[in-house]
Amino acid sequence: MRSDSSSPSHGPGDQSPVYVTKAQLAALLSQSAAAGLANPAPGSSPQSGFGTSATSSPNTPPVISINGENRAIVHVGDTYADLGATITGPQADLNLGVHLFLNGSPVDAIQLDTTAAATDTIDYVATDSAGLTSTSTRTVIIQPAQSPSIVPFSESATSSPDTVTSTTTTAQ
Repeated sequence: MRSDSSSPSHGPGDQSPVYVTKAQLAALLSQSAAAGLANPAPGSSPQSGFGTSATSSPNTPPVISINGENRAIVHVGDTYADLGATITGPQADLNLGVHLFLNGSPVDAIQLDTTAAATDTIDYVATDSAGLTSTSTRTVIIQPAQSPSIVPFSESATSSPDTVTSTTTTAQ
């Protein structure tokens, strides 16, 4: 994930994605819990711009499940078709979009260059309306194509045919 300290501050109602590291997310969650910003009691008003949301639980970030193999292995020259990821919870977050990052750069679609051996990472990122962000990462390893084992021709190679012995007897 990336953290961009030069980005403008985000206030209530701002729906632009905010990117934070896992450490920053953990620190924010512990600060909000310590400040009593956890789930407000029913009927009470939200504090400091935090509170219940129509699209997400206030303290539960989206859960992202990677579709297919995580640590996908393809060979040089093969085509890679990414299977993507799905938000599996909480219920209010199931319709959030997943943002894609290839090797740390945002992309609209995953297109890997498989012309050479490499290791790529695909990050699937979702941020709910409360600003809680989750990331799941797939590693794709592009390995050299394996050539079939070929036994080299040798001038000294010999083979022998099956030997058949026959005996003929004549009467005298």
